[in-house]
Amino acid sequence: MKNKLSLLFAFLLMPVAYSQVYQWGEKFEFDAVAEMDPTFVLKDNYNTYLFTAMDFGGLMAKHQMVLRKFDQKSKLVETFTYDFPKFDPNTLQDYLGFAEGTDGKLAVFTKTYSKKALKCVIYKHEFDKATSKFTSTELLSTPIVSNSKSGDALLQKSESGLFTAINYRPQKEKDGPEKNIVMVIDDKLNVSWQKEFQFTDKFFTESFAVSPSGKVVLKRKASGWKVSHYLVYTSADMQDVRNIEAEVVLHQPHVIAIGSQEYVLVFNYPAKGLRSGDFGNLLLYDLHNGRTLSNSKMGELNPGNAEDILMRHIAVENNEITIFTEAKVEVKLPAGAPTPGPGEIGFMEKAYDYGPSNVVVLNIDGSLKNIGKLAVDNGRAKIFHSYGLVNIKGDYWINTADQNGFYKYADSTKKVNFGYNYTDGDQYRNQSWQYIKQLVTYYPDTNKIVLVRLSNKTEMSLVSVTGIPQ
Repeated sequence: MKNKLSLLFAFLLMPVAYSQVYQWGEKFEFDAVAEMDPTFVLKDNYNTYLFTAMDFGGLMAKHQMVLRKFDQKSKLVETFTYDFPKFDPNTLQDYLGFAEGTDGKLAVFTKTYSKKALKCVIYKHEFDKATSKFTSTELLSTPIVSNSKSGDALLQKSESGLFTAINYRPQKEKDGPEKNIVMVIDDKLNVSWQKEFQFTDKFFTESFAVSPSGKVVLKRKASGWKVSHYLVYTSADMQDVRNIEAEVVLHQPHVIAIGSQEYVLVFNYPAKGLRSGDFGNLLLYDLHNGRTLSNSKMGELNPGNAEDILMRHIAVENNEITIFTEAKVEVKLPAGAPTPGPGEIGFMEKAYDYGPSNVVVLNIDGSLKNIGKLAVDNGRAKIFHSYGLVNIKGDYWINTADQNGFYKYADSTKKVNFGYNYTDGDQYRNQSWQYIKQLVTYYPDTNKIVLVRLSNKTEMSLVSVTGIPQ
């Protein structure tokens, strides 16, 4: 009787375990050391594009954007490459990031500078999938005296995904003001506004964030040994200082919208006295009224060896703020050992893992409601995160691609166990494949997900899976 019940139970589970259909795409060349920021972009019902940026110097210097186009069967049908323009043979180029437009275009932004040309240019390099053409546009050009004094440029995106901002800080002149030239790009990849902000105090702009409405919050840090921060809330016609009441050290700020008003979310720790790690608190700050609503203790979220805790995604709904996080932790290597793992460039660099990962749920007033751990497997930075995140019909799904498979965050019984099924009928099953976990996208019309895997740092293959449990 016991055996019969076991067989019946196994039979009932079979439709769930074997309802998925797998399709393995052909292999194609990929350079896991040189290619950065792999991301699915410009998706439609017929094609998927995989974007990467090449940005490395030396004798084999290469600075370009790469777009691989795939059909519905995950077959590579075309590869587009574009070399970023130079002023002269000694031109230097820094990749800042990319933005996807809402009209079938993708833009890559670079800081391009040359000692011979004595100028620095912030470029927008745009790809139009309708024409498969590339164009480069100067967004800003400034004179420089040398490469080492070419200024700093950083890029950030809004949580809404509708705005991208670049903050360029020219080399500060002795006894002169610090200048911040802020450019905000909209979802059509056009400059929404641009303005120069000047500061004469003994602080410097350490980082910044873009709001869902296209405003920019600059985080200003005290120079020297003093530990102090303040915020500046900016737009085309606004420059308002926002002081934090408590003496805390702020990490990378994020700006969210609750109703019509905007708020800063930022990990922090006390500037004085004892602290429970560098990410011990999470502050919610009202930008409109200039006041702290809460500064909740994070407790178990805060591993003592974390160099950073990324906010991978923030959702505001049902009177809650849900934050999907991921820790970046240094891996201790033996003295003199080379940095291991795909995507780690060079030798004797620090090595990092992504993970552990958690979901933080706050009440709408910023008070802590819950911290839940995600079942993930650590990934080796720079190219491997510990998980991918997909929204399927209003529910979040977590892709670990390893032992924990692909599962529904709110109901982990809804799961696809890739570790078992990937060996069944896989033409490359005898090779060692590693999945790039954050590279996952969903097609609602066919109830299909597409993932990416890597072999020996040199080859990739796409995998599509249909029949995701609902």
